[in-house]
Amino acid sequence: MSRSWSLRGRLQRRVLLGVGLSWGIGLALAVGALKHEMGELVDKSLLATGQFVLSVYRETGAVPDVGQTADIKIRVLDGGREIQGGDWAVLPEDGGHDVPGWRVIRLSDPDSAVTVEVGQNDKWRRDELAESVLWLVAIMLPVLLIVLFAISRVVASVMRPA
Repeated sequence: MSRSWSLRGRLQRRVLLGVGLSWGIGLALAVGALKHEMGELVDKSLLATGQFVLSVYRETGAVPDVGQTADIKIRVLDGGREIQGGDWAVLPEDGGHDVPGWRVIRLSDPDSAVTVEVGQNDKWRRDELAESVLWLVAIMLPVLLIVLFAISRVVASVMRPA
């Protein structure tokens, strides 16, 4: 009988495979939760920016400088007239929208006919998620390696002849 097919080897491979698969499934679930929570957090910041711009514009008639970049754009419409433009088509209704290349939050004030759309580039969102996932894996990979090493040692010691 080949040593690679010994009871000890089969048990060790199956336990290590099970632990590795469980770690991978847990990591996938964590990434899914991270993506969802990051999306909610970033959407809330877009909403807050939109509320601020809407409030300032209603009071002063001027669009405040909130640091627009290539990744963040703000469109302001006053009575259907575009005061400041965005990189996407005008949206038909309030709320969060996924348009090609952008995540956009639209707010409107029916009393003043002012509409604000705040958009964030999808590439920026993906880059931030990728960075967070990279750090999660960097933290969890040593744990996996330690657990795999410990399990292989335990199985080896348990299967040693008495």
